[in-house]
Amino acid sequence: RVASRDENAVAERRALFVRNLPFDATRHDLFELFRQYGYITGIFLVRDRETGIAKGTAFVSFRDQKSITKALEAARSENDKFVSQREATENQDMERSRGSTELTLKGRQIFINAALDKNTAATLVIEKESDRHSSGKDRRNLYLKGEGRVDNDEENDKTPWDDLPEQDKAKRQRAWSEKNTKLRSPIFFINPTRLSVRNLAKQVDEQELKQLCVDAIIRGLKKKLVSAEDIIGHWRASGDISTRDIMTKVEEMGDSIVPPFDSKNVKRHIPSVFIDRDFSGNKKSAGPSRGFGFIEFEHHAHALACLRELNNNTHYSEDFAAGGKHALELRRKRKITKKATENEFIGEDGHVKVPRLIVEFTVENKAKARLQSEHRAQQQANKIKQKIENKHKSLSEKKKEKKKSRGARQRERKRKGLDEPDESKAETTPIQDTRNKVDRKVEPDELPKNTVVKKPKGAKPQKKRRVDKEEANFDKLVATYKTNFAEVTTTPAVEDDRPKKSDKRWFED
Repeated sequence: RVASRDENAVAERRALFVRNLPFDATRHDLFELFRQYGYITGIFLVRDRETGIAKGTAFVSFRDQKSITKALEAARSENDKFVSQREATENQDMERSRGSTELTLKGRQIFINAALDKNTAATLVIEKESDRHSSGKDRRNLYLKGEGRVDNDEENDKTPWDDLPEQDKAKRQRAWSEKNTKLRSPIFFINPTRLSVRNLAKQVDEQELKQLCVDAIIRGLKKKLVSAEDIIGHWRASGDISTRDIMTKVEEMGDSIVPPFDSKNVKRHIPSVFIDRDFSGNKKSAGPSRGFGFIEFEHHAHALACLRELNNNTHYSEDFAAGGKHALELRRKRKITKKATENEFIGEDGHVKVPRLIVEFTVENKAKARLQSEHRAQQQANKIKQKIENKHKSLSEKKKEKKKSRGARQRERKRKGLDEPDESKAETTPIQDTRNKVDRKVEPDELPKNTVVKKPKGAKPQKKRRVDKEEANFDKLVATYKTNFAEVTTTPAVEDDRPKKSDKRWFED
């Protein structure tokens, strides 16, 4: 007789989990189906507690693990993967064409996997849920919920959680519980391009935090902390791109699917960096930092690379983590005094525990995020509008400005000359005294204040004409020829026999 259930079979990995069973299937039917793979020690049919109706699942346990391997190979299943019924139905024709053996019961195909204990099954359900979100539409980006978390694994003796100071543990637990509380409401979502940084040293300002993020992105991309699967998961979660378009995009982009980071254009890749400060003192200068800040990124890949590089990394503790410098100084001393054992960074085992940065994706309210995005868009639109208006205004002012005439320009120069007197020229400037009509020299003390006396313009001396000697000699030669020619051609006057005309008129006697 076969037992109904073998308690140790699951722990020893000697049991199978059977799904998609007919509701009228019996333990005898399962025994006849699986006895060909090995000696069966137990069969358990899962039923509803209230109605007693079978749920279509069962557990079959064998004497050894070889029997499970034979059954899984016969069903062409994988030990560590859940195969859905829909996926199996889609691939049914393909498997038949290959001539593979199927497990059927009463004409119905069944699916088998290695049975798991409750704790492992719960973990697998969580991973499956995460895979479902990452591979399907997830507008709230819940698949990023555990990104940056440091788990407390009680099964392992040494974990990263044990290396954290008590203050860091408290901060991480508080942040995790706040995140879970918020995400229970559908109005909250995880922003895939905005990070929150906790446990930040108070001396770190916005410029230093931005430079830290730049260095972290460059190092994270160089270490390949962000893979193509992360980018594809982000695309699928957004729901804006279909699976076919994603595959086409991946083929086209190839290795460049992860966007590169241009260190010369940091403002575009990291639009804003904010550190929360205390302004209760009403000081004019920036208030002291409260130890946490927010960074906005253009691409999700850059935010993910920055998170995986900075979070829980002691390399950045000395300069950027609160108390990191002091803890590292204690570690370098090696010898810990009695006073030092009371320090918050000294654990129970006497080892120094260095605080680290706590970096996570922010959880935001949908309504507030929508208002903030609208406000930023309005601000951007106002800036563009203001630039356009200023440009048109400057052009219109240039058109309105008329060209000054020559007289206007002269009068303007004259006014400028009167406004800026030249005392050196006014000291010995002669002016005309109209009362006595005598030109006299007026001393500067006799002149009223802010008066400028211009020097009278005298007659310019006539420029000396340049004489050419050859031309002068030629002129002299011509003159001598003229005189000689006049003397030769002169003849005596011829006498006229006609009577001379009287100078008197007819009425004068």
